[in-house]
Amino acid sequence: MDLSLIYSRKPNSSPNKTPPNFEDLIVNEAKRTGFRYRRLKSFFERKYSLSFSENTIKAILRRNGISKEKRKRKKSGRHLYDY
Repeated sequence: MDLSLIYSRKPNSSPNKTPPNFEDLIVNEAKRTGFRYRRLKSFFERKYSLSFSENTIKAILRRNGISKEKRKRKKSGRHLYDY
């Protein structure tokens, strides 16, 4: 009998995970400002004197389903050169 079918392989703890209160702060500020991970990193350093890695912020945003806002481009009717 294969024991991997019985026991979960999920880790019991994640000691290096960002605390939930910081995670909530990152998610709320991302929603409020519309910034992505690079601008949020410098924003937190200036406003709160907190230092997070860009990859940490990116992972938190991805885990909480915060996606980049799509912007519509204006399409000009002009061609690049005269046909």
